[in-house]
Amino acid sequence: MDIKGVHQRRFKLSVLACTVLILAPRPAAAECTLQTPMSHGPGSYFLCGAPASAYAFELNQPAAVNTDGLPLACDAPDPVRCSNPASGATGDGLITIESDWSAAGVNGCPVGPNGPQRIVLVASDELSGTALLVSLSGTSPSFGYAVQLAQPYDGVALHPAECARSISLVGVSGRQMTLQLTRPPVYTDCDPGSLAAALAEQGPDCGAGFRPDVQFGPLYTLVQPCTDPVDFRKSGWESTGVLPDAEGRATLYLNWAPGQCRYTGGTTLINGAETELVTGVVAGDVGCVPTGQEICNGFDDDCDGVADNSLNPGQVLCDGIVDAQFAPNSSIGKGSKILTWTTNSEKSLVGFNIVVIGPPGVVRVNDVPIPCEGCSDFQSHTYATFLPKHKSANRLFIEILLKDGHRALWGPVRNPILPP
Repeated sequence: MDIKGVHQRRFKLSVLACTVLILAPRPAAAECTLQTPMSHGPGSYFLCGAPASAYAFELNQPAAVNTDGLPLACDAPDPVRCSNPASGATGDGLITIESDWSAAGVNGCPVGPNGPQRIVLVASDELSGTALLVSLSGTSPSFGYAVQLAQPYDGVALHPAECARSISLVGVSGRQMTLQLTRPPVYTDCDPGSLAAALAEQGPDCGAGFRPDVQFGPLYTLVQPCTDPVDFRKSGWESTGVLPDAEGRATLYLNWAPGQCRYTGGTTLINGAETELVTGVVAGDVGCVPTGQEICNGFDDDCDGVADNSLNPGQVLCDGIVDAQFAPNSSIGKGSKILTWTTNSEKSLVGFNIVVIGPPGVVRVNDVPIPCEGCSDFQSHTYATFLPKHKSANRLFIEILLKDGHRALWGPVRNPILPP
């Protein structure tokens, strides 16, 4: 097979759910006036998860030379932007990059009077927390910024650059979470086993033993409605002010509004330059883990979709009510009492029953369920009801009725409050 002939064809690059960044050292340059592809060639791709975002910038001029919001990643071929069949089918994890530095919306150009400059491509998978870095010199007269030049080649077959886990959730304690970060794998056209080495198409800096220095960057968080698309550029994220330690361990304390999703991830420092995109993300409500226990903190600690005041089989039953009082007398007289109670945060309520648990069993006091006021407004509400001829609160409970059909008991109610 004529590898060089195949890879001299115009190449494209598509990334499925990945984050792409490009870096290179040189003086400032105007936008590219000639086509300057930055792409995977035929039959080449990344092996990552999905979805992904992509971004590129020049190493020494990340603010002046970058692809800004230009889409670079392709999940699968489409009639508009992605044409490389190597990207396979949607969701199969085959990622290609398909872009050109001369496209509208790009800032600057990595090719100037002194020639093309080295770039670094970063791919970050949103769902599984994986990433990779690809470094290209762009000085090959045959290929330019052909991404496949940095991929492994064994003399027979070209192998994909593979994403590896760069962030994972270690543990959760209340709203405090611990993350473990790992430096993404790096593929360069200077690697001895790269396609560039096999084709003798390595840049001049490879002779100097080029190898980018990769370090952990700061951690960021993004909170937004779960249905909104995620923009991985850190400019739209909030800095946590936390930098992982030398081993990649970091502890955060974060909170967010109910009904929203949180994304937490870190950037990567490449030769001291911070990537514009987060390179590895823990997606969704990382404050819960499927094997976790409800700890009655107002949050969904066990990932069952309901916080605290839900029935969690085999786990602690969290109180959906913070207080209830039993007054000895009411205005209607005849031995009636007043029962008042206050909810902590109404998330998925339907209403309440007042029940007495005694030797006869469970007896409901009210004729019809008492409707909730907020029900799902995540606010606290106070209720009151008359109890005819009820002497003691010792066996009095409030039954919480939930939208999913579950029921929970709170109590017993506090003993009668004696008048002053």
